[in-house]
Amino acid sequence: CKEHDLATINQLLEDPKLTAMKYREWRNTNIMLVQDIYQQQEVQDVSTENSEEQETTPLPVTESAI
Repeated sequence: CKEHDLATINQLLEDPKLTAMKYREWRNTNIMLVQDIYQQQEVQDVSTENSEEQETTPLPVTESAI
């Protein structure tokens, strides 16, 4: 199914006559695919933020660490 989705997007982007109106029509026709893409992006963004916070959180300094 993912390969089919990628092929559909690729076909759209490779169209040399792609216009804003054509894109809007495609988006409305493929709204479920577009929503899936945005949901996956949000999950990745949250995951990236969480991992960055863990990397930048300083460790507490203790007497034995000095």
